[in-house]
Amino acid sequence: MATIKINNVTAISESGGTVVLDSAVTGIPAAGVTGVLPVGVTGGSGLTALGTNVLIGTETGVSTSSPVKLSLGGTYSSAAGANPKLNIYADASEYMGFGVSADQLDYIGSAVYSHVFYTNNAERLRIDGSGRVTMPSQPAFAAYRYTTGQTISADVWTTCIFNTERFDIGSNYNTSTGIFTAPVTGRYQLNGLATVTGIDDEYCYFQIITSNRNYGGVHQVPSTTGAEYEMMALSCLADMDAGDTAYLIVNSESDSSYSVRGDESEFTGFLVC
Repeated sequence: MATIKINNVTAISESGGTVVLDSAVTGIPAAGVTGVLPVGVTGGSGLTALGTNVLIGTETGVSTSSPVKLSLGGTYSSAAGANPKLNIYADASEYMGFGVSADQLDYIGSAVYSHVFYTNNAERLRIDGSGRVTMPSQPAFAAYRYTTGQTISADVWTTCIFNTERFDIGSNYNTSTGIFTAPVTGRYQLNGLATVTGIDDEYCYFQIITSNRNYGGVHQVPSTTGAEYEMMALSCLADMDAGDTAYLIVNSESDSSYSVRGDESEFTGFLVC
């Protein structure tokens, strides 16, 4: 069980629903308190010790116009992390907590601990002790065409169908239609790679199509005698609303018989911000 430590406390007073910890009082453990208040010690109507539990103020709903407050001193340090106010202990020496410094709120740890944020009982963001940030629920996908290529049989705009996923966080890519649907409004990094074979045209068109605009354009084919392989790549940072879609399309100037190869073509994307 975690223990709460409030640094440099020498007194407790209560006024108008506000508990202030700032000057000496009888019956409270000394500065650097690590224990609990004695049973029955109270601070007016604001602070009550009940065994190992401390009640500050009274339980009120979130709509209360004047909620009770807990003040942990009125100082701050110009050095980040140097002014802890509230520590939550994992054991006798290691803790994580909060502080105030240089007009900012500090999240402080005494060891190489991670800061982890949860919503709906699932981890959403983690900052490890080395400062690396991971977001396991951040939308991202990578899809490719498994085994066989996609044959293009007419010189019309054709959607590339990448029918196999390497990963799809959030299940936002459809392997049957080749379409990615944005789950939330934001900026998405989208990347396309198409390797075509057997094309006889001088030009081939390759684009990322979104609900707001198109990205990409004309790709010149070096040979017009049935190029064995021709690789086309493009990327964009797309502004998408929730529900907007994105997909890849190809077309040739006049050739109606070529194919988009399998493992050498892919569609990837992720939410940036």
